[in-house]
Formats: sequence, structure tokens, C-alpha cells
Amino acid sequence: MGIPTNSVYARAVNWYQMTNATATAIRSNEDIFVSGILAVIGGFGLMSNCIAMVAARRNPVLRNAFGMLCFSHSIANFGVMVVFVFWVTPMTLLQSHLSTELPGKVMGQILIMFWDVCVYSHLLISVNRIVAITLPHQASTLFNIRRTGFMLAAVWTLGFCHIIPYFWGGFHQHVKLKPR
Repeated sequence: MGIPTNSVYARAVNWYQMTNATATAIRSNEDIFVSGILAVIGGFGLMSNCIAMVAARRNPVLRNAFGMLCFSHSIANFGVMVVFVFWVTPMTLLQSHLSTELPGKVMGQILIMFWDVCVYSHLLISVNRIVAITLPHQASTLFNIRRTGFMLAAVWTLGFCHIIPYFWGGFHQHVKLKPR
């Protein structure tokens, strides 16, 4: 015996199906819109950071500690943009469950590393500028090329150290992400 088509239950099921189809269509349009925004802004970010890297390497004025810090910051920003343009944008557009599985988690870890290096590089740039302003005669000694190289090595090492726990064997099995 079936449920009558004019019953409250049948009407509720029909309403739910129509609402769900409409919500899926709206979400699809939102995903396309958001992916477009991510692609445009990310593409602009990739180009801007490429220009900044070239300028930091070719400009003779930036062949110093500040130029090294800016170059490192641009590389880290470029890494963030690469992940957003080539991973986050397609995953947003396709609504793939791959983003919640191991590849998505690894890409998230890489993004965390680049983001942390961005933050630490920015901090070093700020310290470099405050030293240059407050101690102009000692600035070239405190931030010589060798020391700056060690500082940048520490920044990149620290950025990598932040993601090491995520690579431990059981971490990926214990973290359950729910797709939206």
C-alpha cells in the first residue's frame, strides 16, 4: 500500500525535493562565482609576486638584507597563491570530496607552511625596518647578508616544523573532515 499523493507526508517530501534541487542550483552558482573570484585574485597575486621576485633580484638597491627578506616573503606568498589557484579554486568549483581526503590534507599542510613563512618573513622585514630606523649605524652589521641568510633558513625551517606533526602516521586517520 503506497502513500497517497495528497497526504501531508507526500507533499512534504515533494517540497523537500524541490527545495533541495533549488538549493543545489544556487550553491552551484555560488561555487562558480567564488571560484571565479579565487581565480582572478589568485592570478593577480601570482603575477604580483612574480614581479616582486624579479624586482628583488634585479634591482641593485635591493641587493642587501632587506632585498633578501622581500624575496623570501614573495616566494612564500607565491606558494600560498599557487595552492589557492591550482588546488582551492578547482576544489571549490567541483565540490570534490578529494579536498577532505589525504591529498586535500597534504595541500592544507603545504598551505600552512607557506602561510607561516609569510608571517615570519613579514616579522623579519618589520624588525629589519625598525633596526634600520632606530639604529642606522648598526643596521648593516646586525642584518648583514650572512646573518640574514641564517635568519631566513630559520624562518623556512620553522615553517616546516609547524607542519611536521601533521605528517605523523596516524594523524590522517584520526582527523575526520566533513564535506559541506
